[in-house]
Amino acid sequence: MNCPRCASPSGPDDRFCTACGMSLEQVTRPAAPIPQTMPAQTVPAQTVPAQTVPAQTVPAQTVPAQTVPAQTTMYVPAGGMSAWATPNGSLPAVARLVAGTPLHVVQSQGGWAHVQAANGWTGWVDGRYLTAVAPAGGFVSASATAARAATAAPGQEWLRYLAAAGAVLAVLGALLPWIDAGGASENAFGTPAAFLVDFKTTAGDGFNVGFVVLALAAATAALSFVKEPWAPMAVRVAGIVLAAVGLLFVVQLFRLASFFDVSLSDLIGVGAFLVIAGGVAAAFARPAT
Repeated sequence: MNCPRCASPSGPDDRFCTACGMSLEQVTRPAAPIPQTMPAQTVPAQTVPAQTVPAQTVPAQTVPAQTVPAQTTMYVPAGGMSAWATPNGSLPAVARLVAGTPLHVVQSQGGWAHVQAANGWTGWVDGRYLTAVAPAGGFVSASATAARAATAAPGQEWLRYLAAAGAVLAVLGALLPWIDAGGASENAFGTPAAFLVDFKTTAGDGFNVGFVVLALAAATAALSFVKEPWAPMAVRVAGIVLAAVGLLFVVQLFRLASFFDVSLSDLIGVGAFLVIAGGVAAAFARPAT
């Protein structure tokens, strides 16, 4: 703005002219320009439509049962194995297969194998234990068993009857004296069974050693002719128990002799030793197969 008197320029905040001293308060100052405000431009928001990705459904894969050609032949492992009517081990087994039995594998399902025997029998077994080669000394057919018996060495055939002979020997021993003290003697039927565990037991009515020996001998003789996989082990167990009865009697009689300060040879008879010999014979016999 210029002073109206001397036309000297002055600032917007000056109250007096710096040249002539005139008061500038009454002078109308030009209004400051008003800045122009540009209207704000509104940009419309762009909405992007959501893309929906369809879910991919994977169909469940069903593993079909694997069918093995019928000519696949496997063998029951050593010791035998159990068989089931269905591939379900929580159910009771329906059969026990003999070691070395040849089986045709018809179908496999997981670890199970559906097998068929030569006689047409079918069942399910644990296929993981089947072997491609028959175990040594495994399954033998009836014809092969007959041929083996016919060609067996003569020196070994007596082993088939050793268990029965041992049983007869044990019965004979039960009848002969077990205690022989001079003129007095007692056999197994006059010796109480409790004497086998306590030498202070006196003879009397009731269960005696003779009945024990007789029962074990009868079981040994009968089992020696049973043609089952478990029969040989049963014969051996019966023979071992027979021998144990005789040995227990000898031990208790020795304690009795020591108690009375006499010699064992002055009391013991031959019967107990025959029972021991019969039991050992049965334990090492080869029952009929």
